[in-house]
Amino acid sequence: MNPDPFQAFAELYELAKDAYPEEPNAAVLATVGQDGRPSARVVLLKGFSPEGFVFYTNLESRKGRELRAHPVAAAERSNQPIANGALLNSSAMTRLTAVYR
Repeated sequence: MNPDPFQAFAELYELAKDAYPEEPNAAVLATVGQDGRPSARVVLLKGFSPEGFVFYTNLESRKGRELRAHPVAAAERSNQPIANGALLNSSAMTRLTAVYR
């Protein structure tokens, strides 16, 4: 696997396109609520680069409110049929870019 994490992710993403032709960009995004409890849901990655990962969200959704209150998140892109995956832990505002609509 490529030692550069973003290049490695790009390579896994290309493999995922064949394994998951319907939704190769689906990922699980986990945030934390005001009560400190984690909350996870599936999002669709709209882009990625060394600057971060992009997904769209509604500013008033629970996810949007949680990211504004606690700007940290984790995302996981599982490629089970190809026995690889990617775990993305980062500051939501610097690495996981939520495009509010």
